[in-house]
Amino acid sequence: MSKGKVVIIGGGAAGMPVASNIRAKDKGREICIVSSDIHCSYSPCAIPFVLENVIDSFDDMVMHTPEYYKE
Repeated sequence: MSKGKVVIIGGGAAGMPVASNIRAKDKGREICIVSSDIHCSYSPCAIPFVLENVIDSFDDMVMHTPEYYKE
């Protein structure tokens, strides 16, 4: 099924699920995610809760590490 490389701009709330869905359907497809973020797969909607100390730290918003996606 692999036909080429997929490039996804942004690794946030939309980019990482798209990459995961592509990978689930096509194990051989090359996927490149371009992002300036240090963290991938975090919830930007939770940032106000971190600023208000409802959530202890930004690290608590991170859902998966880059290593998770490399697997």
